[in-house]
Amino acid sequence: MSSLQGYVDRRVLLILQDGRAIVGVMAGFDQKSNVVLSDSKERVYSMEDGVEEIPLGLYLVKGDMIILIGELDETLDQAVDLASIRAEPIPPIRPFPSLAVNELLVLLDFPYIIFQTRVIP
Repeated sequence: MSSLQGYVDRRVLLILQDGRAIVGVMAGFDQKSNVVLSDSKERVYSMEDGVEEIPLGLYLVKGDMIILIGELDETLDQAVDLASIRAEPIPPIRPFPSLAVNELLVLLDFPYIIFQTRVIP
């Protein structure tokens, strides 16, 4: 948790499980890694239209949705013409659906068989 402390009051980029990229100033965080961003914007990537920034303002992001947090160099970030960048949108991360343990072990090619079946939420 202390590793997030260094990002407070700094401009950061968050990549979320659903593929969104959110940029903002980290105002704070809690013990579950929920993050509060101020002056935040969502960056929407496109091959046709470049990168569009959608203002979000003060924004709360659930910690379990965050894949990556990184500090942005504000000088370099402001020097980039986002409209000229063409990129595919980031695809969402798809977690395994609810599977029985035996099914999951087969899917992962696990060498052991568990006879008692439990559902993984």
